[in-house]
Amino acid sequence: MLNTYTQEWVIKAKVTKKYAMRTWNNAKGTGTLLNMDLVDRSQTQIQCTFFNDAAIKFNETVEDGKVYTMAGG
Repeated sequence: MLNTYTQEWVIKAKVTKKYAMRTWNNAKGTGTLLNMDLVDRSQTQIQCTFFNDAAIKFNETVEDGKVYTMAGG
């Protein structure tokens, strides 16, 4: 189980859905985010979110249907 306090983790999962990158603008500033749905080998569904530079980087490289190993974050 992952949460905001878990720091050492590795996930190997298939990207089942990569959503369109979005931007936001509020009182705290402007940013970009990218959401993806993942599924691991035990069929556990996971949603991940990338922000700002990471969102831009992974939007260009990650493809639906492919398997990736992700760590940290």
